[in-house]
Amino acid sequence: MKPRGRSSQGGEPPTPKTASDALLKVRGPIHAEISATGDIHVRFLDASGRPYRIELDEFQWATLVASTARLHEESDAKPFRQVYVDESIHVESGFIATAMVFAQYDLGPRVARELKAAGLDPGDDEHKSGTPMSDAPELQRLRDRIQDIAALHTSIVVVFSPANSRRSLGKIVVESLIEAVTKNGIKASGLEVFVDQGISPPSDLVTTGTPLDGVTFHFDTDSRTVLGVQVADEVAHATAVILKDELRGESKLIDIGGEDTGYGDGTKAALEWLLRMNHRYAFFTRPVVLTEHSADVDPLTDPLIIDDDDGNAEGGDYIDQSQHPELFGWGIFASGDCSNEFRTAVKRTFAKIWLGCIH
Repeated sequence: MKPRGRSSQGGEPPTPKTASDALLKVRGPIHAEISATGDIHVRFLDASGRPYRIELDEFQWATLVASTARLHEESDAKPFRQVYVDESIHVESGFIATAMVFAQYDLGPRVARELKAAGLDPGDDEHKSGTPMSDAPELQRLRDRIQDIAALHTSIVVVFSPANSRRSLGKIVVESLIEAVTKNGIKASGLEVFVDQGISPPSDLVTTGTPLDGVTFHFDTDSRTVLGVQVADEVAHATAVILKDELRGESKLIDIGGEDTGYGDGTKAALEWLLRMNHRYAFFTRPVVLTEHSADVDPLTDPLIIDDDDGNAEGGDYIDQSQHPELFGWGIFASGDCSNEFRTAVKRTFAKIWLGCIH
């Protein structure tokens, strides 16, 4: 595998020795293109943010895919340790989006590194999704990096509630967390839940004997101290923008074209589509399993079970459903006090999520 092009930081990046070695350097999504001669060109960012461009044959590509699946299985086997919670309030649109970001380790060091790179002082300064950034490219880069952390290092649940539910938001967080851990088969015991300032705990908070038995809640958390809450802030804001654009029927167009993007110069896309695609792999979704593996899945997760004989011989139905799984009810929720009309709008917007190729 020979790297093509040069590092954005100058100099030639080190040559990956194997497909698995290349995978270990991946920071963001892997983009693959097949040339007219059948060569597979792969682009990704390494851990320091430098772009790689490598050429693989079919065997090397298969090795890379298999390694990716294996690493995901190993990652999925690790228990979640933290949940970071923050809300994004949109009174003019009539709703609150509250993000619950699950992580297997403390996100603080990663956020601190990105804050320092933006010239900010962790502990005193913080990333706030509502900060005007049109004339601040360093803050735009910070926002993108925080989104990367969410996309690559977390699993996401977002619950929508009415704008007048601010006083009951703590209760909504607890109720939604119960639903989220149940529907996604999460072992909750041992979780630490860090809830941002402004969300008050419910007066009747009891976790013993519930799916949250063994969970520790930290309400009134300062996001400048527990930096992972800043990731939840960004996720809540981004998901709220998606719903706002759906409700008003229009979205800002963003230029996504250029070198190393996979899109031609001048290509534009809707902001809500871009935000959706940025976080799509992090959202919890409905499990899709073949009949032969159904006994291995927790029935409380309500898996979609596909008969081995459905579709074509290659399991077309299974592949289609896996690439376009259900999102509402697993990664997106609407609180019980939502109107039927608003709940329908949320479900329409987030019914499913596309996980297949977007190039």
